[in-house]
Amino acid sequence: MDQTALATPRKRRSLALLVVGILVAAIAGYWVVYRCPLPFVASWWNVDSVEGTTLQTRYRVADYLALTGRLQGMTRPEVVALLGQPADTDKFRRHSMTYVLGPERGLFRIDDEWLAIDLDPSGKVSSVAVVRD
Repeated sequence: MDQTALATPRKRRSLALLVVGILVAAIAGYWVVYRCPLPFVASWWNVDSVEGTTLQTRYRVADYLALTGRLQGMTRPEVVALLGQPADTDKFRRHSMTYVLGPERGLFRIDDEWLAIDLDPSGKVSSVAVVRD
């Protein structure tokens, strides 16, 4: 067996690893730029309430609020001071407060996504979730 016969499988394997590495890096980059939750910053929360952005910051801040429990234990006035007035809608009567995020994420944007906040009997936030209508 000569050297060229041994070199070909190694080249294919290293090329395949390079392609897989680039694909993994591209997926990770996409997730970081467009999908990962963002910490609450008022300007990020408010930017999508007026006009949508390609970075979907309002959605991602809502994901962060739901995942971290940052609103847990806050009173209604504290939440309103932080997030602004909730949406005036009859869609979610079982939730105490709702904030519209915009059309659902994904290929088929049929429904809207909302940040739903529930208050316990003492008036403090008991649960936070991102829901679809």
